Amino acid sequence: MSPFSVLEAAAEAPGAPAWIDEEGVLDFRALAAAVTPLLGGLRALPASACLSLVASPERGCLVRLLAAIEAGVPVALLHPRWTEHERQRAAAAAGVTGALEALGPARASLHRRPIDPERPLALVFTSGTTGRPRAAQLSHRALAAAVEASAAVLGWQDEDRWLLAMPLAHVGGLSIVLRCLAARRPIVAARPDTLVASAERHRATLVSLVPTVLARLLDGPPPPALRCALVGGAACPEPLRRRALAAGWPVRTTYGLTEMCAQVATQRSSEDSGVGPPLPGVDLALRGERLLVRGPSLFSGFSGEPSPLDAQGFYDTGDFARLDPGGSLHLLGRRTDLVVTGGENVYPLEVEQVLERAPGIEAACVFGVPDPRWGSAVAAALVAPDRPSAEALRGHLDTYLARYKHPRQVAWLERLPSTAAGKLDRAEAARLAAPHLSPF
Repeated sequence: MSPFSVLEAAAEAPGAPAWIDEEGVLDFRALAAAVTPLLGGLRALPASACLSLVASPERGCLVRLLAAIEAGVPVALLHPRWTEHERQRAAAAAGVTGALEALGPARASLHRRPIDPERPLALVFTSGTTGRPRAAQLSHRALAAAVEASAAVLGWQDEDRWLLAMPLAHVGGLSIVLRCLAARRPIVAARPDTLVASAERHRATLVSLVPTVLARLLDGPPPPALRCALVGGAACPEPLRRRALAAGWPVRTTYGLTEMCAQVATQRSSEDSGVGPPLPGVDLALRGERLLVRGPSLFSGFSGEPSPLDAQGFYDTGDFARLDPGGSLHLLGRRTDLVVTGGENVYPLEVEQVLERAPGIEAACVFGVPDPRWGSAVAAALVAPDRPSAEALRGHLDTYLARYKHPRQVAWLERLPSTAAGKLDRAEAARLAAPHLSPF
């Protein structure tokens, strides 16, 4: 029995709502009926087939994705905002043999191939430190383990509905679909610009957000039925978290990565420090300050590449972190973001968190710039509607950071740029700040 079979979901809960959008409601019976005509063509494909799908949070896309899962055909999820060139590069990296969109209804096949739990359910792309697309292979088994671990932490209530406002091409979006399918709970589809209105109208109780989206939502109250807002995908500034809690948003910060099928650590309550303790079954290891992970939800590797796991089965996340005495995980930053100045390591995230606690500072981005004396110097792009004095800001930094971690150059910007995923675009912020940097 597969937790991700829409046909089994329809047999167990035929009239239960499965998908809610502006067009109306699809129950599991109707969703299974939409999937069934596609199964004949999918089951006729060779065992080596891998199909691509431009993965948007729309019902037509959902139907195709669930049909491929039902037939056991791996799907490479392409971002809807990518150019055709980017899609072609990603499809080549994943070994795609065709497009799922091109597959139409076909006569039902009597042959139902058993689904190998170790076979990829989805291939989700991450560039990591390479700058080229890498297809992370997420197996049926690993995704089922991730869904189970998430449910153990968040729980399910009878009235739960999860708001989906991110592309299915992200592991976060895919995970919402799979969690709700396994739990026989409905997904509420929403556009980012109508997120709160959709949540209110359809009584969404769960939502996944990146910090930049959360910041935009704090002008108004949270949806009344909301019981948990997972905030991840990027570091959540502590001032933003405190503002959200004060405004009534039930925020819990979380840390995850594609290679672990989303969640790795999540706050159990707003009182937890950092991003909370690891999920059940997740093992964390620190080598120096480098964070390594393993567990049942670990991916199978990258398509066309040697295994990235060490002899103990750990995967190097590329992140720097620490664990506090209570077992909560605290992120220090990405290896690629590290600034080495005068032989000392400076983690931009640590400096940003201190800067964003300073009175008047709304947002900060820290990066390195070439320096003839130190090799690299710490620089910062700051957003501050009420700009503090240099003396006040230096005094604040002196309280919390060693002098070598202080920015030596500062630029004041109106806003910080973000990526398509809603994360801070550090490279673009550095580019925008460069003409405006001045000694600090």
